[in-house]
Amino acid sequence: MENKRAKERGQLLVEASVATGIIVILVISVVTLSLRALNQNRLVSDQVIATNLAAEGYEIAKNILDGNAYKGIAWNKGFLPGKYEVDYTSLPLFPPDFKKIDNENDIRFLKLNVDDQLETYGYNYDSGEYTPFKRTILISTVGSPTTNQINITSTVIWNTPKKPAGETVSVSGALLGWR
Repeated sequence: MENKRAKERGQLLVEASVATGIIVILVISVVTLSLRALNQNRLVSDQVIATNLAAEGYEIAKNILDGNAYKGIAWNKGFLPGKYEVDYTSLPLFPPDFKKIDNENDIRFLKLNVDDQLETYGYNYDSGEYTPFKRTILISTVGSPTTNQINITSTVIWNTPKKPAGETVSVSGALLGWR
């Protein structure tokens, strides 16, 4: 009888150890999946921000072309081929207020400026907190400089822990002087 009770106690200890091991594995799995989901959420958030910043860069260039037409000057005035840095505070877009990029190392990080009173925010180069995002606008003409087509590519680059060389998002299109 004593021998049977000893075996049952030993079996109970083994069962408790197995149950504890299963619970530990489940808890570790849930924590790991949660951490991965948080990291994936950050990556997706950065991709959405970068895509919107690239689209904004393209829209800034388009707005300047529209502004030229509105002012009654040549639609493509100031749109010289090259790579530029742009934000809405740099209007008018071209020299002396628009920074041409001659060296990739000269590209600055965008800053996020938040105004809590107005509940607004905006990306620029002059004020706010630094972000991981860099934006450039590449302008090229098709044919001669007096052509009726300008190609614009807005590119945003940012670093991620898994890709230190940087992620890239681009928005591009051709703008025509149809007016």
